[in-house]
Amino acid sequence: MFDLERFNPLNNNHFCEFCQYALIITDADSKKILKVNQVALNLFEYEDDQDLVGNNIKFLGIRQIYEASEEINNQKNAKRYKFLSDYTLANGDILYVEVNLEQVSSSNNSYIIYRISEISEQCQYCYQKMQQKYFEDQYQSIHEVNKLSTIFASMRDLEDFDKFSEQLLKTLLLRIDSTHGFIFLNNIFDDNSYIKKEFNYKLEGKSVRLIKRLINSQGYFNREELDEILEKEFSETPFDFFVEVLRAEGKILGIIVVMDMKKDYSKFVKEVIQAFSIYLKGGITKIKILKEEIEKNKLDKEIEIASKIQNSFIPKQTPQLEDLELAIYYNPAKEVGGDYFAFKQTNDKLNLFISDVMGKGIPAAIIVATVHSALNILSRLDKSPSEVLKNINNNLYHDLKNSPTFVSAFYGSFDFVDKSFIYSNAAHNQPILWSKKEKKIINLAERGILCGVKEDYSYAKHRLKLNHGDILLIYTDGLIDIQNKLGERFTLNRLNQILIENNQLSAEDIKEKLVEEIYSFSEGIPFPDDISLIICKFLGGESNEKYR
Repeated sequence: MFDLERFNPLNNNHFCEFCQYALIITDADSKKILKVNQVALNLFEYEDDQDLVGNNIKFLGIRQIYEASEEINNQKNAKRYKFLSDYTLANGDILYVEVNLEQVSSSNNSYIIYRISEISEQCQYCYQKMQQKYFEDQYQSIHEVNKLSTIFASMRDLEDFDKFSEQLLKTLLLRIDSTHGFIFLNNIFDDNSYIKKEFNYKLEGKSVRLIKRLINSQGYFNREELDEILEKEFSETPFDFFVEVLRAEGKILGIIVVMDMKKDYSKFVKEVIQAFSIYLKGGITKIKILKEEIEKNKLDKEIEIASKIQNSFIPKQTPQLEDLELAIYYNPAKEVGGDYFAFKQTNDKLNLFISDVMGKGIPAAIIVATVHSALNILSRLDKSPSEVLKNINNNLYHDLKNSPTFVSAFYGSFDFVDKSFIYSNAAHNQPILWSKKEKKIINLAERGILCGVKEDYSYAKHRLKLNHGDILLIYTDGLIDIQNKLGERFTLNRLNQILIENNQLSAEDIKEKLVEEIYSFSEGIPFPDDISLIICKFLGGESNEKYR
């Protein structure tokens, strides 16, 4: 250790005291060479000190010397460092040297003093072995990094991520020449569990529980509390530790902890750990995306199944009747929708039902399934339209009373003997009737409340006398919610006009005209809601007039 009270590094009178070494002095901050002695000039084959003075210490050409200079600046306590290296002389010979660095201060200035000496042949052999070991470690490090990259690229599930985090810890410790460490992460697949990878060390159970609670809190993260847990954990070990906390989008993902008997973690080591933490966060992000894809694929599969089930509820063909023509159209806004309709034919009657659940997607499809099941049971009991709606309402009331979801529904029955149509309406869109006899549009305006709102509600029953050529259009509100590019809606007036202008056509042809009109009107704008419609053209009655 230099006696700083009597030693001025730049004083020539003292400089020669150390001439048994090649001696070089640099400024501690800039690393510019300030002074060299004659031994240094002889050792490195320079004729004059001005060939070196003013240059950065890198200029000397000794491998690792600049990095060692940076390292000594970062040390908190002892400002000394020693290493072996080599130097290539002008004739190509290799000079093996030992370099001792010490940072000193004098007159408010800081300097680094380099004492350099040629090493013996025995030490040269040791150095060459060290170099060989260094290159082997570098090769191993590259191999492990490549292995880590391969695992990352092929990672598809939590098991792969488990291998990735284990390989990352192993590679990190190898890269920083450390012997112990662990990774502790939240398990994004299961909030109640964690991922823990340990290398040459096993965490105590109590520490595991405390760390898990701390990183799971997701509120204010107390770093001091984490340090206290780890200090207690390592209190009976020779280890010092360094912690890197992983954060993303304001949340704590986990921690990386490396331990060793070294008491100072250099800037280089900290930067390596931080770089690996970024890599680990990349792995977490990837597995999170994969998890979302798995969940999306699972949901897509569920939607596909629900769509197939729901489509099985919707009639593909209409009943073939002598006194009634039927045409249907169904277009869900999503894979599964909230619209539903059905027919039930008996000898002298045809019952039809149509409903619309407030909402779309899987929740609406579940309610549609409930309505379908209830209707299947009720249709076997030969109940009147009002009784059917009352039973469906009570069924839905118990299912939906704690939900903001409700159902509109319409149930009607054609009586071909009586030539009439009996119906009840649970707040559904008013059906439109084209009266052939009166040559005008009539809206069937009588309605009750939505199904699922009030238990034991009694729906009114209405009767309509039918004449030959009467047309009844029953639809869901998606039909009149269609918009064009100007934001205009496909209104009731347009529906009325289509019936008036095409009343002489068959039910199927009227449907085709209507569908053609809504696609033309929307100008390619997606339909905002499910669309269902039933067109009924009554052919019974006194007239046998034919039409085209």
